[in-house]
Amino acid sequence: MKEIIPVSIIIPAKNEGRHLPKLLESIGEQTVQPAEVILADADSQDNTVAIAEKYNVKVIKGGMPAVGRNRGAEIAISDTLFFMDADTYFLDIGDLKEIYDKFFKSDLDLASCYFKMDAKEDGFQSKITQVIYNSLKWFVSRKIGKIFKFDFATFLIAKKDPFERVGGFDEKLDVLEDTELVKKLNRLGYAHGVLNKKIGATFNDKRKGRHTPIIKELFAVAIGYLSLILYKNPRTRELGIKMNKKAKKLYGPLGGVIDYQNPYSPDDRSQGYPKNVSKASR
Repeated sequence: MKEIIPVSIIIPAKNEGRHLPKLLESIGEQTVQPAEVILADADSQDNTVAIAEKYNVKVIKGGMPAVGRNRGAEIAISDTLFFMDADTYFLDIGDLKEIYDKFFKSDLDLASCYFKMDAKEDGFQSKITQVIYNSLKWFVSRKIGKIFKFDFATFLIAKKDPFERVGGFDEKLDVLEDTELVKKLNRLGYAHGVLNKKIGATFNDKRKGRHTPIIKELFAVAIGYLSLILYKNPRTRELGIKMNKKAKKLYGPLGGVIDYQNPYSPDDRSQGYPKNVSKASR
């Protein structure tokens, strides 16, 4: 029987039937096991919940993305929280133990790892995204970069007590709620850093059901970061929230995509749809 370590893995998910099995299989293959795996489901319309139940994962009602992470943290039984998006996964069977050990040896309160894509499955744009995101992580881990207090919740490790003291992820924010968490913890003197370890992640937007150009994604991140600056000031908080929503709209939909068969043949589509067929159905 494998050793159980005091870690709660929390997965916010919406329509992640494509990616969830890879993550859950990678967890099951680890040389040690977490105390629990929690999936916070945001009303998925695909087989996300069924997959989670197949792997004996605890399923709760969630939301995207801050809401789901917070609901998972509220019921977590461990003092160490691993927040993992459904499109991430462990690369090697010893990763969970190694990351856990590195986290506590580093004396950090909040940490992340570098990303590594699957070169066979992800395309050239995904490789560019990986380089950009990892470069940003490297920069903020240096002394000069710490003033920006930046990170991504695609994969984050947090000590539960500091996480709860700052109120967790801000549920008013649609994007960069992870960066806002870093800022809140830093303001209270808690330590944040990037561990010298890689976690698998899918950056192929087409496989994730999103078709956002990399330039547009980066522009959305820049607007989102500016929204946090405005959000911090009570006088400009409402403007910050509006700008954050704009950033989310630019970035594209969160969560996965539902696989389904189009009920209309090519002939149907070429001749036009019936008037009662909505744009969504088309």
